[in-house]
Amino acid sequence: MVNNYQALIVFCLCASAAFAQTNCQKARLTNLLAGKTKPIGVNLGSWFVLESWMSPLPWSQNGCSASQNPGSYMLEQCLKSKGTRQSVMNNHWNTFTTEADFSKMSANGINFVRLPVGWWNIYDAQGGVATAKLNNSVSPIDYQSGALTYIDKAFAWGAKYGIGILLCMHAAPGSQGGTDNSSPPDASGKYYWDAYQNNQDATVDSISLYAQRYANSPALWGIALLNEPRGSLNSLTRYYLNAYAAIRKYIPSKAIVLNPRIVPFESASESVWTSFMQGSQYTNVWFDLHLYSCFGGPADKNNSADAINYVNKDRVSQIQAYRKAQPNKKLLIGEWAGANNFGDNNLVGFVNAQMNAFANADGWSFWSWQGSGGGWNLQSMLNAGINRNQFSQRLSGCFSIAPHKKHTENENWATTRDDLAFHTNPPRNCSFSDDFGSVMSIQFLLEDLYALDLPDVNCGRKRFPQRFIHSFAMAVTVQALVLLVSLSLVFAQTTCQTTRLNKLMNGQIKPYGVNLGSWFVLESWMSPNPWSSSGCDTATYPGSYLLEQCLKGKGTRQSVMNNHWNTFITEADFAKMSANGINFVRLPVGWWHIYDAQGGVATAKLNNSVSPVDYQFGGLAYIDKAFAWGAKYGIGILLCMHAAPGSQGGTDNSSPPNNSGAYYWDAYQNNQDATVDSIALYAKRYANSTALWGISLLNEPRGSLTSLTRYYLNAYAAVRKFVPTKPIVLNPRIVPFESAMEPIWTSFMQGSQYTNVWFDLHLYSCFGGPADKNNSVDAINYIKTERVSQIQAYRAAQPTKKLLIGEWSGANNFGDNNVIGFIDAQTAVYAAADAFTFWSWQGSGGGWNLQAGLYAGMNTTLFSKC
Repeated sequence: MVNNYQALIVFCLCASAAFAQTNCQKARLTNLLAGKTKPIGVNLGSWFVLESWMSPLPWSQNGCSASQNPGSYMLEQCLKSKGTRQSVMNNHWNTFTTEADFSKMSANGINFVRLPVGWWNIYDAQGGVATAKLNNSVSPIDYQSGALTYIDKAFAWGAKYGIGILLCMHAAPGSQGGTDNSSPPDASGKYYWDAYQNNQDATVDSISLYAQRYANSPALWGIALLNEPRGSLNSLTRYYLNAYAAIRKYIPSKAIVLNPRIVPFESASESVWTSFMQGSQYTNVWFDLHLYSCFGGPADKNNSADAINYVNKDRVSQIQAYRKAQPNKKLLIGEWAGANNFGDNNLVGFVNAQMNAFANADGWSFWSWQGSGGGWNLQSMLNAGINRNQFSQRLSGCFSIAPHKKHTENENWATTRDDLAFHTNPPRNCSFSDDFGSVMSIQFLLEDLYALDLPDVNCGRKRFPQRFIHSFAMAVTVQALVLLVSLSLVFAQTTCQTTRLNKLMNGQIKPYGVNLGSWFVLESWMSPNPWSSSGCDTATYPGSYLLEQCLKGKGTRQSVMNNHWNTFITEADFAKMSANGINFVRLPVGWWHIYDAQGGVATAKLNNSVSPVDYQFGGLAYIDKAFAWGAKYGIGILLCMHAAPGSQGGTDNSSPPNNSGAYYWDAYQNNQDATVDSIALYAKRYANSTALWGISLLNEPRGSLTSLTRYYLNAYAAVRKFVPTKPIVLNPRIVPFESAMEPIWTSFMQGSQYTNVWFDLHLYSCFGGPADKNNSVDAINYIKTERVSQIQAYRAAQPTKKLLIGEWSGANNFGDNNVIGFIDAQTAVYAAADAFTFWSWQGSGGGWNLQAGLYAGMNTTLFSKC
């Protein structure tokens, strides 16, 4: 074992490698822009040019039909008619892609993004396109201003995190494609860009202004002149020549990217393209091909083996043919995905095959980073374990993303003998503070300090001989002490999280946190992808059970549900919650998940006959992960029975057996008894988890009070056999709304045999009633007066039972944009209760998403940051 002094020097060396990450990102970007590394990355689709299948919420939450209002312009007209355009669009831009996404991309080695923009966004610099002085008369121009600020942020984040940006003209005046991804002026499917010279000239003006604005950005990699054009070749080639000339005035050498026509599909090997821009005056011109395997044609196979074989042979041949036809122009595969129409589950293998084939091109960008599923989402693919060898994370000073030996929580880190490993995976027990993370791009982990008893010291990919350590020691003593203090703060994070969790469990600090809604009990407005990506209508198939029946009918239930569980909430979310000081989550589960331990509820031996029981096996493994991650990151968990047999509420959040809105749980004793069995099994399984804070017996029940109170008594007794002291949480009925101050509840469970019983109230301000105001001033005033009085009245009526505000949000129906002020007012007031959990962490926007609130600057002083 090396002595403490040598260990001090080891800390210094390793810490210096950690702080080199910023230089690594700069080097990665420099190498990309110099052409030393290929652009390997992802599209940021639907951020500025919206597509409803990718970002459905601006449509679905505002009553705008996606078929009648396709694309950005038509959506905005619908929103304008409802008076919500500014707030909805600002919320979308602010939350759909954020700095955290750039940080995550960088952490995964992505060095390049293709950034689709609309022609109109650049005119925000002139007050918005609707009022700007245009050189060419075009229509329509009625777009909401505000997006350019976020495009600016994209370039700033690209520079910060070492990611080059290809700015892409995705939607031109009049629409160059007629589809939603080109912001058509109507729903006819027609495109008008190529038919009017004014449209083409206005596009030149727009792309020129973009070039002028971002010419000096260190993140600008290049400019793509027009995405997926259709129509006249003469109009298109003339535009390309004019746009090239206009851009080169500001950007003399960076890449300019051309798309051949998408319909009819052109490969850029046609004679019109092989003879195009061939003179020496045309420099650094690329072509961009979009190679999908799900829209028909020879690439669209019905099984993964044939699909992979096609990629390995025909796609490679296609790229080789391009090389011969276009020796002077590099090739970008600008859009591709894992989306397919085959029935098996080898999605990762299919994505890996395409990455290998497309490595023969000069760069590629997956479609897309955010939104949708079914092979369209790169984050999902990363979580699923795709091959990352092409990503640029292995430069000197960067942190390796390669797996290293894992160790148990109790293993002595100082006596292990592998190399010191820096990981970009979420920390084990330890995450850096926000300030450190913003510099480092990700929450890095010094997972284990290895090799302290060896004569040489290993630190990442750097190896320091003992003689070097000895000669280095005197020179770095002072610096080592300083760095050791900094590093000790990192290692102290583990202790902090453990202490925080212990204090939560001992009642020394209040539970303040968030719901993990729609992870296990699905709601289409929160997690629309399992429905939209599979063609399942949300009105016909509300909730988990009916969704699964639709998926089962299509033969995709297992793959879709597994993908959802695996990607909707991940370990990274727990790390992020912990870093933001969240000490508590409310975890909605279905009654059926616990029977995975018996092979799945459909085949389990149940004590009570209930229907339906046909649910997909697999969710319990992820509930187990939630408890493991809670323990790891210092977050307590309230396990909540959110969906009981027969549905206790008739709405999607209780997994109804049909779409009638009827609920059957309270009418059948077997349903209630089966719920007792289920909640008892959950209690037994997680009784010894260090993360279990408590168990909530039933979410938002309706119907018979007699059935409900009888169930609560039986469930309490069953849970207490395994969990003798932790909180047991009751919900009064949601319809009719009960405040737990009614006589039935003030007299309920009052004997000394009932211990640590809480009530859970759900206090929303967007579903009508006196809390639902049309402006933030009145809404905030209601919170500060009426909600305060309500909590005080509860205290008086229920002196022996603590109060959890289990669901609340920033969602509202007022027209102004003071959502953060409204959230802060509620946070301050609900601190007078004994706990609160915001609805929800993931999915949706419009005041429903806590991550968006954190990004927007909500007050977090109540949160227990380490």
